Amino acid sequence: MSITSPTPQAAGSWRRISRRRMLATATLAVICTSDIMLGAEPDSFRSVQDVRPRIPDELDRPVRRETSSHRGWEIREDQFTIAANTSLEDARWAAAEVAKARGQTASLADRFTSVHRNPDFGLNSLQVVIDGNPPRDRDAPAVTINVVGIQTQALVNVSPGQPGLKDQLLRLREAASFAMLHSTELDAVLPPWVVGGLAAHVAREGQPTDAPQANDFAPRGEPFAGQQWRSKRATQDRLDLTPLDRTAAAARVGFLLAGEDGQHAPEFLEALAEAMHAGRATAASQSTIRRRGEAQPAASATQIEHLLAVHRTGFEAWQKDPNAGQPIIPTEAKVAPDVELARREMLVVLKLQQRLSSERTAAPAVKVATFDREKGRQSVGPAAERALLSVAQIAVRLGDRSQKTVATIDADGSLLLSTDRQRIDRLLGWDGQRYQLERRDDQWVLATRLADGRILRGYLAANPDKPSRPLAKFSIEDSKSRGARPKPAAKANDAAANVN
Repeated sequence: MSITSPTPQAAGSWRRISRRRMLATATLAVICTSDIMLGAEPDSFRSVQDVRPRIPDELDRPVRRETSSHRGWEIREDQFTIAANTSLEDARWAAAEVAKARGQTASLADRFTSVHRNPDFGLNSLQVVIDGNPPRDRDAPAVTINVVGIQTQALVNVSPGQPGLKDQLLRLREAASFAMLHSTELDAVLPPWVVGGLAAHVAREGQPTDAPQANDFAPRGEPFAGQQWRSKRATQDRLDLTPLDRTAAAARVGFLLAGEDGQHAPEFLEALAEAMHAGRATAASQSTIRRRGEAQPAASATQIEHLLAVHRTGFEAWQKDPNAGQPIIPTEAKVAPDVELARREMLVVLKLQQRLSSERTAAPAVKVATFDREKGRQSVGPAAERALLSVAQIAVRLGDRSQKTVATIDADGSLLLSTDRQRIDRLLGWDGQRYQLERRDDQWVLATRLADGRILRGYLAANPDKPSRPLAKFSIEDSKSRGARPKPAAKANDAAANVN
């Protein structure tokens, strides 16, 4: 049997038929895929608000934590990168401060959102460059912050004639805090002064009061970075940006968070949480998407502005005395660290005791009037003193979720809410018996036993010179001295009930 090879014409026909079959198959696959894509709408759009587990992009994670080249040193973490052409010590110091600022911002953000707790949140979202070369522009600020997409870029200039790196700590911390808030998309739902104020407040947290202010290193009223997408062009080469006074923004947010012993913090944090929720709903409905070139204003902070307007008088008084509402602790030459900590923790309980006692509804005070025959006149005695709440009553009130949230400034200067159950339990005692209310020298005082057996007592006294800042009185007695043992909590409560 002989096999004949196909002619060139027949081979060309088979090739054309094969190409047509392949083209038809590919076209059919594209049509089917398009039908599937058009027919199935995604249930949600991917954003930082989406907490579903996803495979992270490993290219955004550092391969080496520390690298060096002829251009300088670089330290990379998951969320930020530090590059310095000055020294490795500068890069390491800046990385430690940025990590600390991000941790404090995360603790504050826990009050109104949880998107930053995603393991893959904000990968490589901050880039800090420490430059020792002279700036190109003579009038350029020492520190600049710019936003490119989801990334925040901060340039810190430490050339001769400029402030040192450690002198620019507040701006570095502010950039780190803003980068995290920008990644949570908070600046998309609130005006720039709120986000800038939060970043500036975190930057100043735990820093000395005489630290250089941020405006000392940048022109006052410089437009805040990251707002370019919201504004139209005023001229061909300039955007119509609203200047931001960082000092004023930090003062407003600082008052709402820590002013008057943190009394307004729950309302402010609730307003931030509502803004985040409203922003997610608005983004899902796409009702804020406008054409390119139109202004994209943020949602108005009506509730926050109303809160400031209601407490305008208190805000003005707080600006004159930022410590208003905080008791004055007497200064002593030598106080052991453990005793100082015990005094500050007792002071937190005393503040809560005073505030909750004044908020409760009590019976009207009773005054006793007597007639003196010898003097021929009537004398009115002082009103009966109302007892303070016991520690057990304070614990019940703070644990009642049906009541409004209570806030105060903790012993370390941070914000303490009644919803922070672990800290409240450690402060009042896991069994509620850490402090006891007792009567001494016609004065209700709190008493607790120190680790060495001594007893610490304290109370708040009125301050005639500054009524807004009561005087904190403390005393330490040996447990073996006469009458030094605190009364049981039950008896102290019974005595308090009898006074009322």
